[in-house]
Amino acid sequence: MIQNIQDPYISSGPGKLESLKQRVQHREIQGNKQEKDEKLMEACEGFEALFLQKILESMRDTLPGNALFEESHGMQMYKSMYDQYLAEDLSKSHKLGVSDFLYKELTKKS
Repeated sequence: MIQNIQDPYISSGPGKLESLKQRVQHREIQGNKQEKDEKLMEACEGFEALFLQKILESMRDTLPGNALFEESHGMQMYKSMYDQYLAEDLSKSHKLGVSDFLYKELTKKS
């Protein structure tokens, strides 16, 4: 909002327009960087969720099955969906730190 007609970014003169262009470009770069960082963090969380889901499935496979009743396809699907939900929930809590580690490694400047 323009509060004063003597605003240094409005008044004309040598270098004023160039200065304004640079400020706008800087803000656009910052906005793009923030958006990229958010997408990268989301991808890291997705990887951590997939990693945790595989761990949970491997852990579940070590358990002995039920000797009296055959496990139905529906029960297998339910357990798989539960593992997926649990893995996503754990990855969003950032308690394991896999997504944070990946994010830090991928954003390091060499």
